[in-house]
Amino acid sequence: MSTRVIKERLTLVLVSAIALREPSGFAQPSLAMGHISSVRTVAFDQGPLSEITSDRVAETMVVVDDSLWISNTNYNRIVRVALSDGKILGSLSVADKPLGLAFDGRYLWVTNSGSNHITKISPDDEQVMGTFDVGANPTAVLFEKNTNTIWVANSGANSVTKLRAADGKSLGTFSVGGGPSAFAVEGKNLWVANQKTGTVTKLKISDGTVEGTCIAGSSPIAIAFDGTNLWVADSENNTLSKLRASDGEILGKLELGNGLSALLFDKHDLWVASSRDSALFKVHPADGVVEGPFQAGGQPTAIAFDGSNLWVANYGSGYLSKLDLHTGRTVGAYGLAPPPPLVVPPTGN
Repeated sequence: MSTRVIKERLTLVLVSAIALREPSGFAQPSLAMGHISSVRTVAFDQGPLSEITSDRVAETMVVVDDSLWISNTNYNRIVRVALSDGKILGSLSVADKPLGLAFDGRYLWVTNSGSNHITKISPDDEQVMGTFDVGANPTAVLFEKNTNTIWVANSGANSVTKLRAADGKSLGTFSVGGGPSAFAVEGKNLWVANQKTGTVTKLKISDGTVEGTCIAGSSPIAIAFDGTNLWVADSENNTLSKLRASDGEILGKLELGNGLSALLFDKHDLWVASSRDSALFKVHPADGVVEGPFQAGGQPTAIAFDGSNLWVANYGSGYLSKLDLHTGRTVGAYGLAPPPPLVVPPTGN
């Protein structure tokens, strides 16, 4: 591994590190991606995970016990995969373009992005527990454990809806910026990335009161909280911005890859997906050092963490990549076959 301060445009062949300057502004190198290594492919089948468009959220996977659930938007289904070996354990039909996924400790919640509904499903017996009204074109969904509530981003209505997880009752709908696409919880606050207006909105989790809206780039598609600061991935400007949680002020920006599509904090480091470069970057939030790129597969659109490994959903190739958390190496790739002609209808801080 090589470590160096990057001050100008270069092509990466080995893992490199970027030293950032705070708080007046980060160094902003432009990284030209290089091909790192080939991916070992196992049981390759075409089966795209979700469509990449300007109003689609990146979060499309959630870990439930020993399984990984994936929204397969184009095929109106969600897929269950074993964490142990990547084997497909089942496929459930879900109407109207299922996209966002969350797990409340007992049930799965799936946004129906082609409508104005969200579906609640029991992962144990694969039964639908209910379908509930939200706003137009729901994308991201988040379970807030301290209040036992479900939050839904309504991309087509520029709002978020708060539901009671116990029974799906609506507790309110609150206006945010244009095209809300992702959530992050920071203490008693909820932050919403608004992709169409290039902003983030801060709300009180207790009552939905908007505490402020801040500029966060051009097209923020994902947001994460590292315990101190917020990080926002911009899919248009290809920047990762660091925001102060108290007031949303941008503390610095880092240019990464091409077509940022997903962001995950694994309790220690940040992982950023670059869809057009089919790669991931690892960012150390404490000092701004960056490692990568690590090859992930074709057009990664979502990242999940199972406690030991990273899972990456690759829209362009239709398979899952499993990466070692410490080295970033691909340790497996697993195909997602298209659904059969007839699918039995279905019976996460």
